[in-house]
Amino acid sequence: MKNIIVSKEDFLKTYKNKAYGYKAIKLCKKNKWLPTKSSKELASIIGRLMGDGNLSKDPMVGDFRFYGNRDKLDKIKKLLKEKFKLDLYKYYLHPKKGGYILKYNNAIFSRILELTGVPRGDKILKAFKVPNWIMKGDKKVKKAFLSAIFADEMGKISKRKSGGWNGLGFGMSKIEEKSNHLIYFLNQLRYLLKEFHITSSDVRLRKDSEYHRKDGNVTYQAVFEVHINRFNRERFYSKVGFDDEEKQKLLYMSVREPK
Repeated sequence: MKNIIVSKEDFLKTYKNKAYGYKAIKLCKKNKWLPTKSSKELASIIGRLMGDGNLSKDPMVGDFRFYGNRDKLDKIKKLLKEKFKLDLYKYYLHPKKGGYILKYNNAIFSRILELTGVPRGDKILKAFKVPNWIMKGDKKVKKAFLSAIFADEMGKISKRKSGGWNGLGFGMSKIEEKSNHLIYFLNQLRYLLKEFHITSSDVRLRKDSEYHRKDGNVTYQAVFEVHINRFNRERFYSKVGFDDEEKQKLLYMSVREPK
């Protein structure tokens, strides 16, 4: 069948005890989770989980969560309910960083998320890439993924005091031994942007971003910037943009100013 990402056979392979697997497949059929097909809604969720979100490192645990403000999380909650019939587990204030946490606990759907390409556990420690089904997907799928991950990880545009605009820099961090994988991932994002005729700078690893974690690992940040010229801003606004009202509004202001 066309556009299938995860088949029932793929899903069943994740279970050592096949009896449990077949029971899970029945629930998947009821909720129309399997076979899992490519969609812009799923691409958006993948973008959020690769951005500010997180999927539990333990395959036996169904925990996955999203971080942010209420507007962003309410939008994600609505999407997961309407498209995937997922009920909220917990919604609460972030105890350390401000904002909120939107938490789900569904071990079956978590297995599907992993099979679609979402990395488990601490993303800074893991090598991952944009899933092939997104890289080879249609423009709606690519746009949904990019606008979601850019909403989480790309800096908003801002007006300089002297005129002109700054911003649209994208950065993520990874432990030193995984830095080549991070550069590859960022270049995948640039490749997708290029398909929309949006240009960007080369990816560079910032050696001045060295950070020593409590677990002993050293991390570095890799970055690139969407070119800030007016034509490029207009293309970015109309073809990709941000799945974030505030960032998209600022981007709109930058393309609406008189030439």
